[in-house]
Amino acid sequence: MCLERKWCHAAHSPVSVGSCKQCGAKHWSIEQDSQDYVRLTEDKGKNCLVRSKPGGAGKFKRYKNTMEMQHCTEGYTGLLMTEVPFHEGGVLLQAADGMCLDGERFRPCDLLDPRLRWAVGVYFTSSGQGERYFHKALEPDVCLARTGKKYGLTLSDCKAWGSKRWSIKGGRLAQGDGRWCVVRQFNNSAGMERCGVAFEFVSAVPHDPAVTAIGGPVMTKLTQHVPVMAGIGLGY
Repeated sequence: MCLERKWCHAAHSPVSVGSCKQCGAKHWSIEQDSQDYVRLTEDKGKNCLVRSKPGGAGKFKRYKNTMEMQHCTEGYTGLLMTEVPFHEGGVLLQAADGMCLDGERFRPCDLLDPRLRWAVGVYFTSSGQGERYFHKALEPDVCLARTGKKYGLTLSDCKAWGSKRWSIKGGRLAQGDGRWCVVRQFNNSAGMERCGVAFEFVSAVPHDPAVTAIGGPVMTKLTQHVPVMAGIGLGY
């Protein structure tokens, strides 16, 4: 799924999340302005992202936190681009008891163990649909994959069918469009099961120098920046 200018040829347009093959999902760029902010533009810098205001042009619903596109000559909303450790050190796939997934089993979380650090990639199909995959942060060709065996989970080449269509939502680390979930056996080995039957609650915890392991579980110091861009609006 991609950020999309809904009406490609209109002077003003709402913004949504849609198919990456649509005309409004292409030609986006991030440009630095003169005040240490960035502006998000589309169509070679002609159109800018702006926070909605009451009574704006164009016939579509507006709310306090929605975003839309307009000609950059009419103004834009300056954004702060904040780098997070997710893109630098990856994440830990951590269970509720502080054990982390290495791809085949759960082991005690260790911030210095590269086997436990993951990153997320997106593969685009010929139809323009994005499919997520989890790969080792330091080995981009090694991915988490469901095997042909009914309950199998392993590390595999990122081109393998079982390495695509992964997601993590509501504690469910799942493959196959949310149908198969990662589970943990009594010996801490990892496997797959239909999500309606069981799943291991897993969180993606950023790997960061500010994160310290204390007695096994990982303690994370988080900071929040507001407002932030979240999907198609500004969230607080």
